[in-house]
Amino acid sequence: MRPTIVLLGLLLLLPAAACRDSGGPADQGQAYLRLGLDEPLSKHAGAKVSLEGRLAQVPWQHIIRRPEGYAEMSYFDFEPGRQTVLYAKTPIDCPNALTVWGRVVEIRGESKRPGSDAPLVEHHLIVDRWKCGK
Repeated sequence: MRPTIVLLGLLLLLPAAACRDSGGPADQGQAYLRLGLDEPLSKHAGAKVSLEGRLAQVPWQHIIRRPEGYAEMSYFDFEPGRQTVLYAKTPIDCPNALTVWGRVVEIRGESKRPGSDAPLVEHHLIVDRWKCGK
């Protein structure tokens, strides 16, 4: 009877194993603020946050500044009509809903508008961990 219980337990765990995950620091009890709808990343520069969304099908134009050690870059759609850039150490391969945990960084650049001296500021995410949904 015990082998049946063990086998049943393993079968119950299979769906969880099918969900891809990068692992990482979020598993070690670090606190990440889950951002709500319409809560701008700009209010959380330097903070650890979690976001839910999907890898973008259509990348928008963004300032790009890869942090050292983060060779992978992805465009990420979250909330209706918002997109940011994710920087990760390994590729994020997820065709489904995606949750990311990481630190918000402020990226500054110069305006492309002729005659404008106004700086351009965006907020991106350095990814600590990600999880692909079903």
